[in-house]
Amino acid sequence: MREVISVRKGAFKVRSLLFCSLLVFLFLRFPVRAASIDIKDYKYLKTNAITLYYPAALQGAAEEITKTYPLVKAKLEGLLSQVSAIQPVIILVKKHDDFVTLTGNGPIVAYAQPRLNRIVIDYSQMRSRVMLEETLRHETAHLMLFEITGRRLPRWFDEGVSQWLGGGLSELIEGSGGAELLKKAVISEQVIPLSSLEVFPSDRRILLLAYEESKGFIEFIIKRYGKKKLISLLEHLRYEDNFDVAFNDIYLSGLRGIEQEWLKDLKKRATVFNYLSQHLYEIVFFVAALITFSGFIRMIIKKRRYRDEEFEDDEDGYDERYPWE
Repeated sequence: MREVISVRKGAFKVRSLLFCSLLVFLFLRFPVRAASIDIKDYKYLKTNAITLYYPAALQGAAEEITKTYPLVKAKLEGLLSQVSAIQPVIILVKKHDDFVTLTGNGPIVAYAQPRLNRIVIDYSQMRSRVMLEETLRHETAHLMLFEITGRRLPRWFDEGVSQWLGGGLSELIEGSGGAELLKKAVISEQVIPLSSLEVFPSDRRILLLAYEESKGFIEFIIKRYGKKKLISLLEHLRYEDNFDVAFNDIYLSGLRGIEQEWLKDLKKRATVFNYLSQHLYEIVFFVAALITFSGFIRMIIKKRRYRDEEFEDDEDGYDERYPWE
């Protein structure tokens, strides 16, 4: 009897463990927002391009967005070489704390919900008109990628392409420093494999690295294989469920193989940068010595030219005063 009870308890523990593991996986794979957006007290603007909800205090910003957004969308359509039919709902949140309550994540300034055709922006973090425009571009890019492919994309690919389309801007508050972080990761061989970036980490430093890697890889394949290949991949993903298969179909090489090419290119550039940074003083001294030596040679040449000119003048003067004839 005790053995039966023990077996049942063991089975119950296993089932509980499996259930908890499933919950953790679903939370990481499909993160949810901490709270819903209450817009009952928000004002409302609708144009042919967008529907905008905003607090009354952001009336001016809302009117500016209605003018700016068509240009933002047109720029994205130009980069993707196709017309988009999306008319997103944009919600401006005035207070940072309210936005953090929505996201449950402090480092980001905006997010897109493609299936809801929605963009939510933390307006308190929009430090300039340019930043607002670039944020709109980045988040609209997410919506357009979903419109083209009709599916959820690997996070690194979605963020990488959106950063490229958005002019390099990520959604992070602390968006700078990513390039330096990536160089250090390359030198120390701590680059995160793309296969591990289906879901982004929560740690701020690693999150910044994840965004930088995503952008770097997309920029690499565009530079090496061209923009048309990337657009072909997006279109192919509408019909091919498996991302790796779709990638191989378009690039005629596996994702892992091209990722290794990218890492080799990064290491090459990081090695040169590291050498230059470690020998900066020697290089500066050498360049300064060359400049000094060059100046010395030029001075000698000028002196010789001046002396030769004086000698010629002396000869001419002597002939005039004491002619032979």
